[in-house]
Amino acid sequence: MIGRIKAILKASSKSLMFTYFMIIMIVLLPNALVMPSQSFKSQIITAIGIDGTTNDIEMSVLALSNISKNNMNESTKVISGKGSTVANAVFSIERQVGRSLKMGHVGYIVLSKSLTNDDITKILNNLIITTKLPDTISLVICEDSAKSVLDSASKLEQTSSYKFREMIQNEYNEDFAQETSLDAFLKGYYSPNASSSLGYVSLTKNELLGVEADNSSGEEQNPDSSENSKGNTNSQNSSGQNNVLEYSNRQSVFKNGKFRYILSNEETEGLNFIVENNLQKLITINDINSQGLIDGKITFDVISEKLTVSTSINNNKPQILYNIALKLKVMEVISKNENKIAEDRLVIDDEISNKINQYVKQKISMLITKIKQEKTDIANIYNYFESENYSKLMSFLNTLQDKDDYLSYVQVKVNVRSKLSTN
Repeated sequence: MIGRIKAILKASSKSLMFTYFMIIMIVLLPNALVMPSQSFKSQIITAIGIDGTTNDIEMSVLALSNISKNNMNESTKVISGKGSTVANAVFSIERQVGRSLKMGHVGYIVLSKSLTNDDITKILNNLIITTKLPDTISLVICEDSAKSVLDSASKLEQTSSYKFREMIQNEYNEDFAQETSLDAFLKGYYSPNASSSLGYVSLTKNELLGVEADNSSGEEQNPDSSENSKGNTNSQNSSGQNNVLEYSNRQSVFKNGKFRYILSNEETEGLNFIVENNLQKLITINDINSQGLIDGKITFDVISEKLTVSTSINNNKPQILYNIALKLKVMEVISKNENKIAEDRLVIDDEISNKINQYVKQKISMLITKIKQEKTDIANIYNYFESENYSKLMSFLNTLQDKDDYLSYVQVKVNVRSKLSTN
């Protein structure tokens, strides 16, 4: 009897579960069948460009298309909207596409140089708040309009395997002494020296450079078959002119959120030597007349760099000393005579050592001269003094009429030691 009751209860429970399941299917299934997918309710954005002024903003976005392509490359489209604020510009774009913008895939932000005459931190802070962007994404400045840069990047990515966001990230890993992210820019802005640096991109009209991004066949041009340079890619605008999207190792420098100047390649090299990083560096020295070379030229690859920095302030005279130890690898030896020494037999003698020291010190000197002149401490010299000699630093600053001019009083010394890698 008890067993029969258990069987009835078990059967009833299964029947109830089935009944509940059917009710759920009847109520929810019709809605599920007609409900649009998430891809039709939101628009994925991969890049942002901002033009205009701080009071009249034009925002352009690189929108990822839902249409698949045979070559498996991304299909993107540039969409723009205007507004007096970032929020208004975003709303304008959402109204055009009929979807909410999803910013989780944004790889970089391009700001037009026209914006940088004013303090751009207001725009950047509003961008973070309005779009919920991570502050670690790459941030670059462009000479032209940000919209045209996104347009060129879109055509590049649709017709080749090259992606502009990868070019930016690679440039930081290899050439930039400081991170060119939104977070790094804001940290520099709110630091005591209020100085920041960003990557710099421009569009040119040179058909001899880069990769043809808008060819009619849809096939990639072999980058080895033309005169290519790293960070240069071609796209074609509506007028048929080729735009070369150039992203070199130039850095734009800001003070108090406003654009000040662009570092030259030599000044960028100097900055790379006096910050703690192991970026890719090449050193080329000329006029070597030792070890069998005649007017020789030697190119070294910097395998590693060890940097130690010390500061002192005596009698209100600040001094900073950079000790740089380089481990080098010989990449190339060129000489006017044919019987030159082999790369693996070269040693760093006094002449070569002096040439290397002169090379490094010259680059650092060019940087120091520039940042002193412009009062932009992108080398973070202030931070070294603050961490080691805080009380003396405050006393020194109190003696200055213009505390922002402290760099001009700092004496910089550089010691360089170099040796060849045994690997």
